[in-house]
Amino acid sequence: MFEEESPVEVPWTELPAATMRAVAEEFCTRDGTDYAEVELSLDERVALLMGQLESGSARLVFEATTQSLGIVRDERT
Repeated sequence: MFEEESPVEVPWTELPAATMRAVAEEFCTRDGTDYAEVELSLDERVALLMGQLESGSARLVFEATTQSLGIVRDERT
């Protein structure tokens, strides 16, 4: 039986801008990620997410088991 590894935080500033934009767009267009009362454009949603990454209220993580990058919002902040 394999032990599941915890996600590893990745400094989002270390990714090329185009890669980070693609990751942010993918996150913002997932089903169930738009709960705002006012509909926002993709650019506005990405800008809000980037602000959350800058403030530390969201983090970029790498999941070794799935070999994928993801974004998690930090509920503590």
